Amino acid sequence: MTRSVLDSSAILAFFQKEHGWENVREALPDGIVSSLILAEVLTRLTLGGGAPSQVIAAWDDLQLVVEPFDDSRARVAGLIVGKTRPFGLSLADRACLGLALELGLPAITADRAWQDVKLGVDVVLIR
Repeated sequence: MTRSVLDSSAILAFFQKEHGWENVREALPDGIVSSLILAEVLTRLTLGGGAPSQVIAAWDDLQLVVEPFDDSRARVAGLIVGKTRPFGLSLADRACLGLALELGLPAITADRAWQDVKLGVDVVLIR
């Protein structure tokens, strides 16, 4: 699979072995995430009952490239809210899409609403 930016919904589907998780597994060796996605995934896994040491170990096993959610990326995520709000996208969703837009890479997600967002990002659904 080619390089791509992964959304938290896709990563969580992988961890929980939900429908489409195999598609995420194929994308992992070349996957990139925003540091905001890292925080969201760790939050959800911890709230789901994972011990911090297990959550960190599971994340580290993915070996994803983590890009910082810096000033310029925060600006993009904030400014695309007008195009994403009708679809209910979160800040982390916008961080993912903004990073994909910046890098010119597809974004992988389990969230079907992303198909309707018109940002010029190729959205790949895992299911």
